[in-house]
Amino acid sequence: MSALPKNQTAGYGWTAIILHWLIAAIFIGQFVLGFVMVRLSSQRTAFELIQLHKSFGFLLLGLVILRIAWRLGRPAPPLPRSVGPFERRMAPLVHLALYAFQLALPLSGWALVSVSVLEIPSVPFNLFVMQSAAWRIGHGRKLLGSDALVSRLCRHRTCRFASRRGAAPPFLAEGYRADAHDHGFVRSRHGIERTAHSLMGRGRKKALPTKRTISMYARIFGFAAAAACFAIPVFAAVALGDAAGSYTISPGSSSIHFSIGKLGGGGLDGAFSRFKGSILIDNSDVGRSQVNFTIFPESVGTGQSRIDAFLRSDAVFDAANNPEIQFRSTSVKRTGDTSALVTGRLTARGKTFQEKFTAELGGLKAGTIKFHVTGKVLRSRYGMDVGTPIYSNVVDFDMTLTGRRG
Repeated sequence: MSALPKNQTAGYGWTAIILHWLIAAIFIGQFVLGFVMVRLSSQRTAFELIQLHKSFGFLLLGLVILRIAWRLGRPAPPLPRSVGPFERRMAPLVHLALYAFQLALPLSGWALVSVSVLEIPSVPFNLFVMQSAAWRIGHGRKLLGSDALVSRLCRHRTCRFASRRGAAPPFLAEGYRADAHDHGFVRSRHGIERTAHSLMGRGRKKALPTKRTISMYARIFGFAAAAACFAIPVFAAVALGDAAGSYTISPGSSSIHFSIGKLGGGGLDGAFSRFKGSILIDNSDVGRSQVNFTIFPESVGTGQSRIDAFLRSDAVFDAANNPEIQFRSTSVKRTGDTSALVTGRLTARGKTFQEKFTAELGGLKAGTIKFHVTGKVLRSRYGMDVGTPIYSNVVDFDMTLTGRRG
């Protein structure tokens, strides 16, 4: 810093002048950008401008910190002799207030995006991921105490649920995961399950099982084995060929869920409440079967009204101009007695691509058939890549489709 020019007696040096006018220009530009981005009808363009606004906000914060550091190391030049005593007393206070304002504005924006329900991380100029505001994590640590206390608290059901849903701060989630491994907990796809070590109790000594207990366990195991032996042929009997016929998908007993992962954990979970479709299983050749369904994207639901409105907007589904998402199968390949790979053409936002879904027969009775369908779709193909790469480009679908024989 000593090699850089200092402020002179007659005025500020060129470094201070450049920083001053650069900060002023960004401040003015931020106000203009903020005025425009909240008045656009296109949610997609507004989203991109908001990310640009955030990027310049972080740049502004860095420049202000640099300017303050420069000011602390380079005293301001003396005021002219013509300046009166009142102005001399007020000048330092006004200068201090200006610095406080320059810091408060970007910091308040950082705080707002950190608590936004959209949970879209900030990536300044797409260069790196900016963590949530430091005060948020620091405040949580101050309230909860040390990391050991955080880990201890995370053993409880509430913290486990919050961590699984992505609602807990990262340090809480990590504390829980470390504690889970220490005490015999494991994470599964659908939640948290205890291991055998946990079932035996943490740190408690167990008496050896008696003969009576062993006999009871043996009888239970025998009954379970017998039931499984009877169940296996029954399940095998419900094969795809036996389910031949035409079915209409029943929305009341069906569901279409989706999830999108997020960098660092968590993500977005949602579902569609309105859809329709049909399933035709060919009697002579399962490969000639057909699956057709239509999703109405305006029915998307995530539990957050702001997120739902954002997904319906032109930034993602553009439901106003593209009211339907359609899938029409082109081939069905049998992969087992009760499973098949369904290939078809998915159309969304006016774009059509071939997609594949795995269908597993879940049951057949009284003219009703049930399938569990899973698949992955790249949303960038359909112009829905907003938020990448922070939010995954892969959308995981998990569907339960119940059809009634037509």
